[in-house]
Amino acid sequence: MRRFRIVHALAQCLWIIPSLGLLSGILLSLVIVAIDRRIENQLLSQSIVGNAADAQSILTTIATAVVTLTSMVLTVTLVAVQLAMGSSRRGSSAPCSTTAATSSRSPFSARPSRSRSSRCARSTPARPANLCRV
Repeated sequence: MRRFRIVHALAQCLWIIPSLGLLSGILLSLVIVAIDRRIENQLLSQSIVGNAADAQSILTTIATAVVTLTSMVLTVTLVAVQLAMGSSRRGSSAPCSTTAATSSRSPFSARPSRSRSSRCARSTPARPANLCRV
């Protein structure tokens, strides 16, 4: 019963699998370096492995790709949050008048574009724009 609890507790921890992967990677690198030194660095020829400039260009390419991917993910997330906030506000307030919809359409939407300022601008001029809710 105690062994089951330990296994269950380890299975519920999120850090166990990544830490095991990290430890196995470190152990594997140490073993490979030891084998390479024992064979006197001739396991792979220099033409296959490359030199320091090749390694630097590969690392530069990887770093550029990671930065690009990160910026794209953040941009898409920001746009999704802005669209979600805009759609939640759209249904919460009634338009000032029924003829406030414009005939122009947004390229990303099937609905006519209605901005709050265009709806409120067509209301009576004596009322301020922030009090035009019906």
